[in-house]
Amino acid sequence: MRFVARIAGGYPRTVIAVWLLAAVAAAIPASQLTKRIGNGGYSVPGSQTQRVEELTGDNFPGAAGEPLAAVFVSPEPAAKRLRARARALAAQLNRRPGAEARGTVYISPARTMAVLPFVVRESLADAQKNVASLRDWIEARAGPDVTVAGRAAVWHESTEISKQDLERSERISVPLSLIVLVAAFLSVVAALVPIGLALITLTVTFAVLGLLSYAIGMTVYVTNTAQVLGLGLAIDYSLFIVTRYREHRGDGLETSDAIAAAVTTTGRAVVVSGITIAVGLSSLTVLGIGVFSSMALGASAAAAIAALGAITLVPAVLQLLGPRIDRLSFKAAVRAADRGRLWRALSRLVVRHRWPVLISSVLILLVCAVPLLGSRLMFSGTDGILPAGNPLRETDDAVMREFGKGLFEPLEIVTRQDRVRSVRRAVAGSPAVAEVLPPEAGRRGWARMYAMLEVAGGTTAADEAVRRVRRVAAGAAGEGAAFVGGQPALGVDLIDRVQSRFPLMVAVVCVLAFLLLMLALRSIVVPLKAVLTNLLSVAATVGLVTLIFQDLGGAQGLAWFVTPFLFAIVFGLSMDYEIFLLSRVREEYDRGAGSDGAVARALQQSGRSITLAALVMMLVFLASSFTTLESFRQLGVGMAIAVFLDATLVRCALVPAALAVLGDRNWWLPGFLARHLPGR
Repeated sequence: MRFVARIAGGYPRTVIAVWLLAAVAAAIPASQLTKRIGNGGYSVPGSQTQRVEELTGDNFPGAAGEPLAAVFVSPEPAAKRLRARARALAAQLNRRPGAEARGTVYISPARTMAVLPFVVRESLADAQKNVASLRDWIEARAGPDVTVAGRAAVWHESTEISKQDLERSERISVPLSLIVLVAAFLSVVAALVPIGLALITLTVTFAVLGLLSYAIGMTVYVTNTAQVLGLGLAIDYSLFIVTRYREHRGDGLETSDAIAAAVTTTGRAVVVSGITIAVGLSSLTVLGIGVFSSMALGASAAAAIAALGAITLVPAVLQLLGPRIDRLSFKAAVRAADRGRLWRALSRLVVRHRWPVLISSVLILLVCAVPLLGSRLMFSGTDGILPAGNPLRETDDAVMREFGKGLFEPLEIVTRQDRVRSVRRAVAGSPAVAEVLPPEAGRRGWARMYAMLEVAGGTTAADEAVRRVRRVAAGAAGEGAAFVGGQPALGVDLIDRVQSRFPLMVAVVCVLAFLLLMLALRSIVVPLKAVLTNLLSVAATVGLVTLIFQDLGGAQGLAWFVTPFLFAIVFGLSMDYEIFLLSRVREEYDRGAGSDGAVARALQQSGRSITLAALVMMLVFLASSFTTLESFRQLGVGMAIAVFLDATLVRCALVPAALAVLGDRNWWLPGFLARHLPGR
């Protein structure tokens, strides 16, 4: 860190020029990222759904592709006219390269709706990207009142909504963050430094992800997670560095010495924090699902680039600005903040009444965590992904009312040809199965059929129906001779994978975080306490999200990816603020302040900056929750709750009280570790 401080402080113009050139060069690949991502990455290795996809690709080459449907609606009964229009479109689709109409035209019982199923010879990812041009092509030939429906159309629509939400989130969060930073620094010039780093960080992060997208499949969640974390962490890290620099300047140090002191203390904590957050997010790869790997990659890249910018670009800017960092400051407010009466009073209260504070904090978090016991995971069907009022959602709802809830989400069953009759008979007799379509023969003795459910996908009833169909199909065909896939089955496989591997993910995060903190703080007691505290904080967060959306909001459950991603990000962010507090406690302790004195002084010196940094992060997360997509709303609100709990109850009460209770035992380290671990 001393080397980094010398480079940033000794060659500030060069460092700034490098970052600015990187931002300019990053503009083009960053702008291409949203064009290269799609709503994919949901395959579960080893699942029945993946096995169905493999068998279909190998043995049904003529049927491969993504199924869609053209929906015709008439305000009054007009079956003949609807059927004629659908057949005319079918003829034109069959002449279009890469498309094929299935031939069957479904007419609703009320004779006001016709549905023409067709297939595009593309993967789901490509079908999503091309569905807009396909829709324009169909409207030009069949009329503007025709709707293209199906999984690819729904996911394309959700991707577009997500992009719009991303832009709105940035427009909201950046101005609000600037206001908070002005309150934090009480200087307009100082407040602009973190905002500048945040914008550069986002541009470079998106460029890195844009380049990686040529080699690795990226999902739409990458941009949302990278932007939210990149913006929040860049501002937070800059705030900590600038605050520490101004503190050292207030102690009488020259600019270069103040920068060196800030980088070697707070800068070191920034690096440890960035690594810890990246490790926590990387644990999502344990689940073995592509969408989680993409989210982990995007968020980890944002954390790493934010930390790198904070220890290089920010010190370089401080070196050039020097005392001018305090230009346009509010003198009276600065003097009031320097007195810090609130934080001195709070630190005395926590240290003096450590046991009551510790016990009451733990009890409050445990009460918040109680709803977690009834939390459920859900995988939304096509009718649950899009918000109410969306035109495509309304068309899907109308089709489900007229034809049954499972028309767009059939189960796909692949079985041996010699067992197809018994399997079809068993599946048709299963509860919640409305119809089983005639089987289709494929290569190598395999056959395929579709089963329409009476219930909508993404519901508890659909999950139960999938499990029953799998049992009866396996019983009729024998072990390894029948596999059930399709959209409802995919939801079951995803939830099963998350639930089975989530304990392993938690274990990996806890062990790695413990080792990182042990190296950084040279203690085994403090890292163990930090891990336990963060687990309690995560449990309280998920419990409150469950209470808000499931118990009070009427949702059938939390989106299947919310709990693991909340755990990864909340655990990382909790470690983030804890590292800054614990690092300051360790500094004061090493200077001879004594256990109680170190805790009190660290809380006085860092409490205000940590709280304001958390407020910035909370505003960023809340801005991301203003979305019409229910799953993203759950995630945004959950992260905001986590930061609020962590910066108030946990960081201002629970952690310092626990440190005060343990006293000198906080820094106990076995002799063999003390001899072999790197020195401070």
